[in-house]
Amino acid sequence: MLQVKDCQALLLSFPSLGRTENVTLVNSLGRVLARDIVADIDQPPFNKSAMDGYACRLEDLPGPLKVSGEIAAGAYMDLKLEANHCYRIFTGAPVPKGADCVFMQEDSLLNQDGRMLFTQKESKVNICLQGEDMRTGDVAIKSGTMIQPQHMAIMAAFGMTHPLVAAKPKVAIICSGSELIEPEEKPVEGLIRNSNAYQLISQMNMLGANADYLGIITDNKEKLSETIFANIEKYNLIVVTGGASVGDYDFMPSVLSDLGAVVHFSALNIQPGKPVLLATLQDTHILGLSGNPVSSYLQFHLVAKPLLFRLMNCSSPSFRIIKTILEEPIKRKKNNRQLYVPVKFTDNGFAKPLLFNGSGHITALENFDGFAILEPGVNEVTKEQVVETLLL
Repeated sequence: MLQVKDCQALLLSFPSLGRTENVTLVNSLGRVLARDIVADIDQPPFNKSAMDGYACRLEDLPGPLKVSGEIAAGAYMDLKLEANHCYRIFTGAPVPKGADCVFMQEDSLLNQDGRMLFTQKESKVNICLQGEDMRTGDVAIKSGTMIQPQHMAIMAAFGMTHPLVAAKPKVAIICSGSELIEPEEKPVEGLIRNSNAYQLISQMNMLGANADYLGIITDNKEKLSETIFANIEKYNLIVVTGGASVGDYDFMPSVLSDLGAVVHFSALNIQPGKPVLLATLQDTHILGLSGNPVSSYLQFHLVAKPLLFRLMNCSSPSFRIIKTILEEPIKRKKNNRQLYVPVKFTDNGFAKPLLFNGSGHITALENFDGFAILEPGVNEVTKEQVVETLLL
């Protein structure tokens, strides 16, 4: 069985797809940058006032100061401040030449002569200096970043209206199992609705992949082999749920062997989710996930998600692990695998283990925040003990 850390190292060794395209700024959310975003102007582009007040020289305070005029945001006037003068100025407006301070409107007082006084002992500068955030030519966002709303604001600030991004991986999803029916059907005894396909499709779409659902295949080795082979040149990743274990109706290992695929691993040292298989045929990766919904959900985050990030050459972390304090203890009898327990964060920031009846208990994930992790060899984690938690 492969350890999770070794799985991550393996996934990073695969080449990225290398295909790119330009998209509009409004359509770039969730895409992976394929080229650095470089500042085309200084940020801020001029010395601007950080607040409403009066632009002046520090050496002239506390005044009295003659008010020479008013400067609004968006206005540009080639103004030079004279000694013992000030300008009424508003937040975001360009500061006149010679001014090295903007004192707050709340700290001003107009005297009987119509001149402005500063009423405090000292003032902050309150000026955003040109280029203090970023200079022209600086890298604003590095290639490999998955674009989030804050990145879109930065790109807009530097006029990047059509960023170059990694092409979306093409993914096929197949669910195998004679017991499966689609959600619109009513299960009779012995059958269950297919829930895996829809969690996988949504997770793929959230990561910027193009996911096609190819339907349910019954436990038939020839049909599974034909479907994989027929789609091997159409997709970058084929995900098959069910059939990755070693039972009589688990055909994935033998199908991939017959097709001549290179099998990288067939099990991870995790609980739940031990049976997970990754292989490569031609240039297409084939991922066999568990048929149990919680297992496949966890396997997706530990294997499929980092693999998709690698294919898009994404440098953003595919998942985060933080340290949390347990609200309640966790116990187990067998400790040979890395255990993942669904938890919910409480108002005090502790991680509370949720009722979890095993890898088929998909409703346990309805209101959870992540998985607390117990390493191999650990039988118990006590109340208020610190554990690592996988955030999702």
